Amino acid sequence: SRRQRQMCIRDSLGVTIFFVISGFLITRLLLQELENNDSIDLKSFWIKRIKRIWPALISMISVTIIVSAIFNRILFTKACRDFFSAIFGFNNWYQIFNNISYFDNGGAPSPLLHCWSLAIETQFYLIFPLIIILVSKFKSNKKERYQLLSVITFLLIIISSLLMAFLFQPTGDPSRVYYGLDTRAFSLLIGALLAIFTQYDFSFFLKKPINDVMGIISLLIICFIVTRIAGYDEVLYKGGYLLTSFFTALVILSILRRNSLLSKVLSIPVIDWLGKLSYSIYLWHYPIIILISGGKKSSWYIMLLEVVLSLVMAIISYYIVETPIRRGIISKT
Repeated sequence: SRRQRQMCIRDSLGVTIFFVISGFLITRLLLQELENNDSIDLKSFWIKRIKRIWPALISMISVTIIVSAIFNRILFTKACRDFFSAIFGFNNWYQIFNNISYFDNGGAPSPLLHCWSLAIETQFYLIFPLIIILVSKFKSNKKERYQLLSVITFLLIIISSLLMAFLFQPTGDPSRVYYGLDTRAFSLLIGALLAIFTQYDFSFFLKKPINDVMGIISLLIICFIVTRIAGYDEVLYKGGYLLTSFFTALVILSILRRNSLLSKVLSIPVIDWLGKLSYSIYLWHYPIIILISGGKKSSWYIMLLEVVLSLVMAIISYYIVETPIRRGIISKT
């Protein structure tokens, strides 16, 4: 349906932005640990990622399967089909190898279809820390280490973005390009590259007042892309996603200046609170929309109900499931 396709592209660009943010934050944490301890504890890093991702994910999947079993057996079957790939972080490749389209599903899509993005992040968390560790083994000097890591990351960005451009077929379904770690990694890597640059010389970027203007213009460009470009447009796959990722990095760079306009806006309590809930909101919004309206065009009050339910479930997930587990409630029992 038209609404389903609009939802797909907005989710996609939202996910692209989230990839950049995630790549930046994760790489920054890893580099800070490397500088402080001269090593990275991979086991600890992966356990923290599991605690961050799995509790909310398992809760969402469990509720979705139970509710769909009661009210919609077709969605129940599709959710059960995607269960293992969603939990264990290979949902994107499962969709690719089974030729499941993100854009043209027969009837309502699986309520777990959005787990493809979590799979890409999981795969990035497994691979990129190993690259950082390998570079640190070869280069003990900080400057040389960051230079080599920057070159490798930049080359991977080029390779990934070129793969997206070359594998995209204008006359076919873009789902293979859309789902692939190889074709989407550049967004995470652009965030990682920003983390490398700022970690090496943080003050160089933050002393430039032009960052305010740069951040606002970049944000406006992102808004234009989100509202004006459709999911099948060739421009998205031949530079559009790359540009969105690049401008997202510029927005992050602007926010890093403590007194920048964007950092002040984002520090408003309500916005800051919604930012904390963003992962939970992403997890819950898609299955709720699919279960209620099937992603089809619906009245305003149905859409409002979907928004309210997404927020309510995200709040429950964040405060009752995610936060207690992240603070070690399991290890204390």
